[in-house]
Amino acid sequence: MNENLELVSDIVTVNIRHVFTPEELARESQALAQAVQDKSTTDNNKKVAMSGFNTRIKEIDNEIKKHSDHVTNGFTYKDVTAELYRDYSRQKRVYLLKGTDIVIKEEDFRESDHQKQIPFDEGEDRELTEIDRARQQQIEENNIVGAIANGDALDGVIGNKLKKAGQKPTPKDNLGEHYNKNEEIVDDDEMPDESDLFAPQDPE
Repeated sequence: MNENLELVSDIVTVNIRHVFTPEELARESQALAQAVQDKSTTDNNKKVAMSGFNTRIKEIDNEIKKHSDHVTNGFTYKDVTAELYRDYSRQKRVYLLKGTDIVIKEEDFRESDHQKQIPFDEGEDRELTEIDRARQQQIEENNIVGAIANGDALDGVIGNKLKKAGQKPTPKDNLGEHYNKNEEIVDDDEMPDESDLFAPQDPE
């Protein structure tokens, strides 16, 4: 048979069926597991990379929109520190730049601002008046009680009675004691009652 064959090339590649040995199958199994792991890792890296790119693209889009709005509108909004005042005459909230008299914003009253106006406009003055009136009444009552407690009213009545009896009044601090002990000057039945204490006194 070989006698009839003609040599064309002594270097060629021919694909033939190969049956793996057990050792070769074990190596193929390890290679398969590694390839699966590599694919999973690569897919995850792709997702992370794509997410990073997508995030960066969104950030750039926001920058483009912001600067485009600034150029188109000619203004923007920013936060500043301010002091809030109420203008009840105009029903307005007034915001002043902190530490200055510069008005940076005005807006209409809110419901809570209208509720604050009641004590500010009416109730406060009325409440203060009632407090002052009650305080003045208490002061007057304290003065009356204090005068009686200090013996001023009692001394005045006793002094007048001693004068009518032709006696010289003793020093003011001792009138009450002298009145109670000196039976020759004043009778016990003539002890002053409430009408004497609060009746008009004779001038000296």
